[in-house]
Amino acid sequence: MKLVELIIDDDSEVSGIQAVSLVKFPAIQEHFVYFNDSTPYVLAAQDDEQRMLIGPALIPDKRILRIDDATGEKYEVFFSPETVKEAAQRYMKEERTNQHTYEHEMPVGDVTVVESWLIEDEDKDKASLYGFKLPVGTWMLAVKVNNQAVWERVKEDKVRGFSIEGYFVDKLIEAQSVDLAAPCQHCPKDPQVMEQLKELVSDELNPIMEVNSVPLFATPEEADLYGQLFMNCKGSHTMNVLGRVLYMPCAAHQEVELESFSDYPQAVSNNAKRGIRLNEAVNNKCATQTGKVRAQQLAKGEPISEDTVARMYNFLSRHEQNYDPSDTKACGTISYLLWGGKSALRWSKAKLKELDRIE
Repeated sequence: MKLVELIIDDDSEVSGIQAVSLVKFPAIQEHFVYFNDSTPYVLAAQDDEQRMLIGPALIPDKRILRIDDATGEKYEVFFSPETVKEAAQRYMKEERTNQHTYEHEMPVGDVTVVESWLIEDEDKDKASLYGFKLPVGTWMLAVKVNNQAVWERVKEDKVRGFSIEGYFVDKLIEAQSVDLAAPCQHCPKDPQVMEQLKELVSDELNPIMEVNSVPLFATPEEADLYGQLFMNCKGSHTMNVLGRVLYMPCAAHQEVELESFSDYPQAVSNNAKRGIRLNEAVNNKCATQTGKVRAQQLAKGEPISEDTVARMYNFLSRHEQNYDPSDTKACGTISYLLWGGKSALRWSKAKLKELDRIE
């Protein structure tokens, strides 16, 4: 399996961590602990509930399983202690402590980092007070949650940890074929009902973790059942995660089939084409590989999934302040155009409202 080190690109104007997402399955596989008024250790003034989340944002040298969106190939990434330290320092220096999302999709407000530190001693660091046994160099966060909806998700165990969002140097590789099954004949057609059913089944089967939104299970039977119900495939295949064998639905890896949309305005495609040209003029130094692939997709007018629409809205709404049409060499401007620019922001917002994913 390919091993990739993620590093901060000092030549790019947009690099490092842009936000911290609150997720059910953190990629670093370490959950946070949350505190209410009965918790002995608190980091903020006590009120009805402390609403504090304490946990790791990045663990140095910890291998994180990934699957390439374009090819389906499995690989592992990691951050060196030096990169973790630099990322944490940049995050604080750039004052991104209020930048948060839920499941890497929607921005959420009233969530603030109130403390950030790097573990210097495994046994004596205060992280051990909260039950963590983590290596030196781990980046820890203490987050105050005043958002009622987010806090309810924490208490319902729908939010378990932190997951970073940012720009790092990365690479892509190849894919496998899949053995398809007949579609689920008795599943409800309403997408909202399907999502509720999927959540209920997931809770019952209790997946160990997720990779690219696909659950991994402790047994092949659970993975096979999930695949037949929701992914139109049979069987399962193994994935080795930190020495533990887990099972992913389908006999071989496949991308989840989602509803797709190609009704975005021509202006979105035109902006992506312009972003590609401007990026070529600066030796393609701007944007991540994902951003470059997305631009090619939009430039060709190809359909994009509902999740991609959500990521588009998330990126464009958070980075609107980095877009300066008068500065065509700035990475902030180029990256914004690669994702379709302001036309894509308006379209993705309207589409998510149409899909009842935002108000």
